[in-house]
Amino acid sequence: MSPNRKILTFKSRHQVGEIIEGKILEYKEPNLALVEIEDIEILARIYINCPKNKKLKFKIMSLKPQIILKEINHLEIII
Repeated sequence: MSPNRKILTFKSRHQVGEIIEGKILEYKEPNLALVEIEDIEILARIYINCPKNKKLKFKIMSLKPQIILKEINHLEIII
């Protein structure tokens, strides 16, 4: 599947406000990591110190025009 098709599929499966999980693949800079979510690689700001391959939770903030995710930790999830 092409990268554009993966992004369109991701956008159709999810909605703003949803909590999803992603895995840190590598750091590009301090606090800027390449994260894998459903076979899509997305650059994300990470504000907690996490090793590579660590899974984190993200809240979907926007899907249009681009995917915007906010990293959250377990203390920020309210049930």
